[in-house]
Amino acid sequence: MIRYERAKPKDYAKLMDMMNEHAADYLETTLRLMGIDEEEFLKLFANTGETFNILADDQFAGFYWIEKRDRILHIHGIVLDNAFQGQGIGKRVFKDLEDAYQKRADIMELGVHKTNEKAMQFYKQNGFSLHKELDELSFLILRKPLK
Repeated sequence: MIRYERAKPKDYAKLMDMMNEHAADYLETTLRLMGIDEEEFLKLFANTGETFNILADDQFAGFYWIEKRDRILHIHGIVLDNAFQGQGIGKRVFKDLEDAYQKRADIMELGVHKTNEKAMQFYKQNGFSLHKELDELSFLILRKPLK
């Protein structure tokens, strides 16, 4: 069973560790371009949008971080622990977000680093397509319309 609980400040260091593990090759560069360090980035979990822990059978499986921007649901990140990947959890998270925001948003949007081919493949399989490129960050912005 998959369920979600709002992340608490005590969870933020673990979330940052997961981001460092899964995005090590570009996170440092992205933070530098944003003009912030990891400590400032940690504050974004609490101050920008909402962050939720993903629990699979009551075990911490990862997290997602979202922000509602007018009629766009922006997904800052979905990160699953390696042990929970390939089990359909990511697909379930997207479906649950789509169901929850279907009447409050017109579009789901996310950014993905150009080198993260595995994630891009997953997003495209789940209905996302290219919206624009952010060359300075080497990111692609993908969108999916909500019905």
